Amino acid sequence: MTLGLALLALPLVLPVRSARAAETERKVLVLYSTRQDTQFSITGDRDLKGLIERGLGQPIDYYSEYIDGARFPDAQYRAAWREYIRLKYAASPPDVIIATHRLAHEFLYAFRDQVLPGAPVVFLTDDADAPRMPNSTGLIVAQRFPETVALARQLQPTLKRIFVVSGSSARDRVFELRARAEFATATMGVQITYLSGLTLAELERQIANLPADSIVLYLMFYQDAAGVNVTPMDYLERLAAMSNQPIYSWVEAAIGRGAVGGSVVNTSARFEALADLAVRTLRGTSPDSIPITTPDLQSEAVDWRQLRRWHISESRVPKVASMRFREPSIFERYRAYLLGLMLLVITQTALIVLLAIQVVRRRHAEANVEAGQARLLASYERVRQLGSRLIVAQDAERARIARELHDDIGQQLTLLSIDLDLLTSADDDSARPPQRIPRLLLDRAHQIARTVHDISHRLHPGRLRFLGLVEALQTLQRETMSQQRAPIRFSHDNVPAELPHELSLAVYRVAQEALQNAIKYSGATQIAVNLVGGPDGISLSIIDDGAGFDPGAVQRAGLGLSTMAERLEPFGGSLIIKSTPGTGTHIEAIVPASAVAAEQASAGRQISA
Repeated sequence: MTLGLALLALPLVLPVRSARAAETERKVLVLYSTRQDTQFSITGDRDLKGLIERGLGQPIDYYSEYIDGARFPDAQYRAAWREYIRLKYAASPPDVIIATHRLAHEFLYAFRDQVLPGAPVVFLTDDADAPRMPNSTGLIVAQRFPETVALARQLQPTLKRIFVVSGSSARDRVFELRARAEFATATMGVQITYLSGLTLAELERQIANLPADSIVLYLMFYQDAAGVNVTPMDYLERLAAMSNQPIYSWVEAAIGRGAVGGSVVNTSARFEALADLAVRTLRGTSPDSIPITTPDLQSEAVDWRQLRRWHISESRVPKVASMRFREPSIFERYRAYLLGLMLLVITQTALIVLLAIQVVRRRHAEANVEAGQARLLASYERVRQLGSRLIVAQDAERARIARELHDDIGQQLTLLSIDLDLLTSADDDSARPPQRIPRLLLDRAHQIARTVHDISHRLHPGRLRFLGLVEALQTLQRETMSQQRAPIRFSHDNVPAELPHELSLAVYRVAQEALQNAIKYSGATQIAVNLVGGPDGISLSIIDDGAGFDPGAVQRAGLGLSTMAERLEPFGGSLIIKSTPGTGTHIEAIVPASAVAAEQASAGRQISA
């Protein structure tokens, strides 16, 4: 068998390489204690060559070999593998050998001087008692099993029992003995049961029927009690599929192969540390001068998919733990698209809102324009109607004045003319004694003067300009009472002594019209007129206990109330009419203080000018 293995290796011993390349490139040989298809070997072959080349600054000649751990205990296999390495690399020995884990370290410790004498060695082991061979340095990275149990207890606070799974081979027993030693000295707080020395069927039967509040701690499984060999990580996947309780492991490769999680050693960090030692050796530093280091590369990691499978809350995962295989949410997966879509929706929404605001504003503006047009049309119609009624009223007033002039003043002037004729003729046959004619003429002239005065006063009250608003209203009260025999009570309070004539005239006309309406139409027995001044302006109220009326109907048909309101409009005033049929009438004219002040200022400027 040894001869056959050596003959198979002969074609690999004589690679065709240029002499210059052989002189410039450094040769690196990596010995793995695991098979080529394991995650550790795959990661090493992927990363080590690049790490060393970057650190060294030049290409290297990289080789890797893999020990069959199941066959390594066999002496004949070890001899054949030793001869294979010698035949392949003796003629062109490597500049550094990197040995990973216990089997590679044991092989070099036993056979290096026979196959590759004096070759520098950089090793990685988890055995703190591993002997150091001459011309070597390395890393001791030990895994601590209790830390995986501590993580399991944090994720599952109700945990009561741990079932530790390991195989029956010598390699498996190494991990089991270490776990027993560590658990014996640690305070675990749980019951520990070791499932070792079992066949595959026996182990699987127990794994499928574990009690509640328990977990499985998977150490390593290379071989069962019947001598059946398995690949540890592949078999872990099988056990995870049939287990009725969560499985934890200290091996980083187990995360993603069915284990919930564990306190694992970072594989990439180990290869980075190995590459650093190899680069220092290739640059000429003696390995013996480089101390063996024991870095702490252990950290917690969990499989997000297994958390969901076993309904373990993510809130229990330590913040320092690495969450692996976490499926991104819809937002995380399509973040760029969703953000773009959200931005588009927000932009469109903003545009829609702006357009809606513009539409609302436009509708408001159109409504305002339509309302303004309606008001303008109504005002125009009202002015037109008012103009028509005003013409009629003017004609009626002219007719009334004409009647008064004809019936009263005209007749009195005729009588005066007759009396004058009598006086000039001095006829003794006159009906009147001549001595009485001058007295009659004087009385007739006084009567004519009073009539002209009354007509003039009704057309334009002269007292208003000279005596003021209060005196003018008092005079109006007296004259109305003397002519109509109507009970009128007038009161005033805090009225400014001087008011602009136009404002006083407007208020006076409102009072005059209101009194005439109350006497003529309401049949009131009591009328009260009250004029009040104050900080808010001037208020004139006329209250009667007459028949009352419907203000809306009267305003639409009558001229007097419209005229009263329009007299106040130039001053910003308002006319308030409160009346219902049978309850009397309350009319209030209000002129704001700002209008009073503005009129006073305007009057002052006119006087100054």
